[in-house]
Amino acid sequence: MMRFVGAFLLLVVVFLIIAVAVLNPDQKVGEINFGPAGRFLDVPLVIALFFAFLLGSLLTFVYLVTHSLKQQFRIRQVQKENREIESELHKLRTIAVEGEGSHSGEDPAPPRSAPPEPA
Repeated sequence: MMRFVGAFLLLVVVFLIIAVAVLNPDQKVGEINFGPAGRFLDVPLVIALFFAFLLGSLLTFVYLVTHSLKQQFRIRQVQKENREIESELHKLRTIAVEGEGSHSGEDPAPPRSAPPEPA
């Protein structure tokens, strides 16, 4: 369901960008300053919006990739911890319980002594 919502929102954003581009074909952005990278004068609004959208998409992609990689790493860690805990639990289940064989309140049978050896 979320994919449909995301696709719909993307469609709305693209539609709005196209609408702005069609309604403002002659509009110009006075100055775009990228600091030491450069300065652009009289850039068409459509081009400025396109590059802003492109930059936002690129940054979102980078964020999603890093987030996804972190989540996969965490999943591997949790799976490893889970295997270790299950192994420990299995070992604990197979350990003989002290006093095994005695039943509710009964005294365990006394240990048998070895029969006397003939002299």
